[in-house]
Amino acid sequence: MKASSSWLTLLGPRLLLYLLPLVLKITGLSSLDGGHSYPQSYKGVVGGNVSFYCPVDKTKNLHFLYFQKVVVNGKHIFFNGYHSKPLQPQQRTKMDHNNTIMHIYELTLSDSGEYECYYMYQDDVNTLDQGVNTVKIHLNVTALFSKPVITNICNQANGIPLECEVKCEAYNGFPDKKIKWNELRNISKEMWNILMNDEVPTRTELVNISSTASFNCSVGELKVSCSVDGITSDIISVCSSKASPDQSANPIVIAAVVCVLVGIAILCVFKFKKRTTEAENARPNGHPEEVRVLNNVGS
Repeated sequence: MKASSSWLTLLGPRLLLYLLPLVLKITGLSSLDGGHSYPQSYKGVVGGNVSFYCPVDKTKNLHFLYFQKVVVNGKHIFFNGYHSKPLQPQQRTKMDHNNTIMHIYELTLSDSGEYECYYMYQDDVNTLDQGVNTVKIHLNVTALFSKPVITNICNQANGIPLECEVKCEAYNGFPDKKIKWNELRNISKEMWNILMNDEVPTRTELVNISSTASFNCSVGELKVSCSVDGITSDIISVCSSKASPDQSANPIVIAAVVCVLVGIAILCVFKFKKRTTEAENARPNGHPEEVRVLNNVGS
């Protein structure tokens, strides 16, 4: 038993070193050229670019190297690379052969998915125990929403706002996200609440989102904005009275003008009556000319 135990102690580390590359190859965690085929993850945005790197041993000559996309039905779509036969690359792609990098331009949402880099060294073409090496690649394409647009409608009584509904909208983003509301005074959440969150897909698979919040105007005027994807809308004033100081003074001005006009009218009527009375008093019996003639005749 002691001898057997001693042999296991001596062979254990060597056996582990021998089996480790085989285990890594079977599990897909490492390739045969030094452990570079760990799954890679890339992120991109719609309209942007991304570059896939296939880590190979630069000291060896490649027999072929190409990138392909794994589609839902299990088939593969060739994207770009080189082989013994000419291969037609996909549009919007470019291959950097010296650095084993593939560039994809003008990304779309449909570019998201699983990709693979396949390659083989020239020395391994006629070797049975080493074959094609594979690097797994995952691409996630998103789209930033537009700058949010914010509007509000208020219920009023005698020009004083009672409650306001504020709507925030953002367009052409992906995936769906929640709109964040910003209230500068940090009033109690009981004084306002979110009424509705909507998501509307577009024909291009992008998403339009909106959110509507209700604000109680008993707290006075508020400054409100909304944001998504780190982009904030303009700040608007909510629950503010529409009547300005100039507008509030209008009734007083109108009343003053009316009083002046009425006073002028009364004064005009008074002067007219006064002139009429004086004229009538200046001629007896209403015939002053006849009185003068008769007085002359009697003399």
